[in-house]
Amino acid sequence: MTIQITALAALVLFALVAGVAAAQSNLLLAAGLAGAIGFAVLIKLRSLALWITTISGLIVVGIAQLYLPTLELIRTGVALLAIALGALAVAETAFTANPLTNHPQPPRSMMWLVLAFLAFIALSGIGHMTSVNALIFGAKGYLQMWGLFLALALAAASTPMIKQLPKAILIIALLQLPFALHQYLVLVPYRIQLGGLIVAEDVVAGTFGAVLEGGGANAVLSIFLVTATILLIAMYRNNQLSALRAAVGAAILLIPIALNANLVAVLYLGIAYMLLSLGSGGTNLQRTLMSGLLIFALAGTALWANVNFATRAEGNGQITDFLSEAVTRNTQVTQGYGDFELNRLTVMTFWWEEHPNLISPKVWFGHGLGAAREPRNSGLAVKTLASDEYRGMGIGLTAVSAMLWELGVLGVVFILGVLFYAFLLAGRLAKQLPKDAWHTAMLQTVRVLMPIIAISLFHKNFFVYQIPFQTLVVLLLGYLAHTEQNLHNYRDEEPA
Repeated sequence: MTIQITALAALVLFALVAGVAAAQSNLLLAAGLAGAIGFAVLIKLRSLALWITTISGLIVVGIAQLYLPTLELIRTGVALLAIALGALAVAETAFTANPLTNHPQPPRSMMWLVLAFLAFIALSGIGHMTSVNALIFGAKGYLQMWGLFLALALAAASTPMIKQLPKAILIIALLQLPFALHQYLVLVPYRIQLGGLIVAEDVVAGTFGAVLEGGGANAVLSIFLVTATILLIAMYRNNQLSALRAAVGAAILLIPIALNANLVAVLYLGIAYMLLSLGSGGTNLQRTLMSGLLIFALAGTALWANVNFATRAEGNGQITDFLSEAVTRNTQVTQGYGDFELNRLTVMTFWWEEHPNLISPKVWFGHGLGAAREPRNSGLAVKTLASDEYRGMGIGLTAVSAMLWELGVLGVVFILGVLFYAFLLAGRLAKQLPKDAWHTAMLQTVRVLMPIIAISLFHKNFFVYQIPFQTLVVLLLGYLAHTEQNLHNYRDEEPA
């Protein structure tokens, strides 16, 4: 226990110091710290390091951004820790035997696909490199948390975190409630007084990050809580929870979604039910109907809450007018999003207009990493396409638009292909593990989340830079890849 406490203190100190060092452009010091902590602690306490990286990504980084902005640079330390974990996992796989079978376990399909995507990103960055700072700025946004994916995918089947991850997701989801209540009751009234273009409820982002007088990751909070809700319902459908417990748990998880005025969560819940129903193969009609009633009750409540927020802000309580205004705000040519000139639709049509030559390499491979972002608080002196030629336009408003500018059409097709394959693989693996209801429920959750994540790429740009959202994505994909890597072990296990 003493060793673990000491290691925990060392890792936290590392994250703080390394984050500040990297943000101040002292990359040599940051790299030295990463190497030291990697060899001194990670080898012996891998599971602890995995938990620290996960908890930091889902909780610590976002809390620091909103409540302790002076410590916001801890995010760089978390990224370095994830990279160190991934590098160590790859090194162990390459040079040692598998701890369970004593034979090397080569990467399987999901691993190869993700590795190819990461290689595409790296080659794009190097091929379009204008300066070392620009390469670091762009690569950090995309690659900062994928080391956690490698660490999970290559972990031994006996790694405690793998089996504990579903319960951890539910615990972290419940932890969002007190933060969301504080943000709604205390911070939202303050933001209402600010007026302007600020959406007051955007700050209701739980532990996923917000700026007190700016935007917030309330969409990430919604996706995470939808993830936990799907997991609860999948557990119910796999006879791991009673209908009452699943309903109570889902109702509690709904509260932050109802408070943060994120309308897209209603769409996500509808998609979740459709995919869960289609994936059930028509078995257990009673549980399918009960799941549907629960999800539609949650979606209806979330929609009602959104309409009430619109009533307070605009004096309009008609749901049809509310939905019409939401569509106009995101599609009308003359309507920008926030301070930007473009919105979620025009940002796509603008890219098309700016790339009339379809055989140009810029169309297929983009302009380079970071091109669609305006550097803010990066600690690096970087000039990008967005900051020089398209300042104020918002060409990186969504992840898809940002990737079109930075990685080109091939980059967008690549990530959508990864998510589509993960959707298919999760469904197939869930059917191959009928004995383990917990594992099956988690795989069903991963399957449902893949289309939701794909849709979110057209809604927000968090995939290309935001640590909490990236942590969630790599956790789900890492869990899936780990299951594929160790399928023979899980088939032989007794049900939990």
